[in-house]
Amino acid sequence: MAELTGVQKQYILHWGEMGTRWGINRTVAQIHALLYLSPKALPAEEIAETLSVAREAALPLRETDRGAPRAADAEEGPADFFSAMDVVLAYAAADGPDESFQHLVDRLKEGTSIAEILDDPAVRKRTALLESENECFCRDLRDYSRVEGNVVVTDFRDLDHTPIGNRFVVYALFPEVNVSVRIHWGPNRQFPVLLLGHSIFRRNCKTNVGELAARYGGGGHRGAGSIPLMEDPDQQIRMVVAELKANG
Repeated sequence: MAELTGVQKQYILHWGEMGTRWGINRTVAQIHALLYLSPKALPAEEIAETLSVAREAALPLRETDRGAPRAADAEEGPADFFSAMDVVLAYAAADGPDESFQHLVDRLKEGTSIAEILDDPAVRKRTALLESENECFCRDLRDYSRVEGNVVVTDFRDLDHTPIGNRFVVYALFPEVNVSVRIHWGPNRQFPVLLLGHSIFRRNCKTNVGELAARYGGGGHRGAGSIPLMEDPDQQIRMVVAELKANG
């Protein structure tokens, strides 16, 4: 790619800053901006040189939804070439398309009544799955959570999959806290993600968790935020929890 113009550099920096407000790592957001500007896919080495970052910064983008290296516009085998779409695929790969949700949307578009939708075999199957997952979710919350002062810390990294459930349930199980920290693996288990949230019952948390998350490369708003833990996750977790406890 040709040398960046001043306007392009400002765009990339600004996009990186915006990314932190959405809970996306600043460097990943800047990579996305660079690839969006590029007319063709770029190799990892060129991305790293252009943005003055480590080559490894692009590696979380390697795996797509099929779990194989994506080689776009590369003439010599599956080298690490990336396009703007690879960034989107990397974040979508963890979950993939939700066919049950699309089926529900299609039925609603057809004007199907609520009674008929509730009796739909696919909907009943999905409802049963969510009910069964909720039991596991509550059990896992109890088993993998600990209370530190006003903070409940839930760490799901030891599990093979991230439990599915209502994120507010933790405040019913631990009513004495006013803020929660939850850690689980990000796309393709490349890095952990830390989620922050104020309790919906004890509304006296003094920390603006969105601002706290932004200082660690994440983002959010006053009551909720997220941080991609790209470097030394355990140390970052300890620092975040310590600040939440100190603020009360």
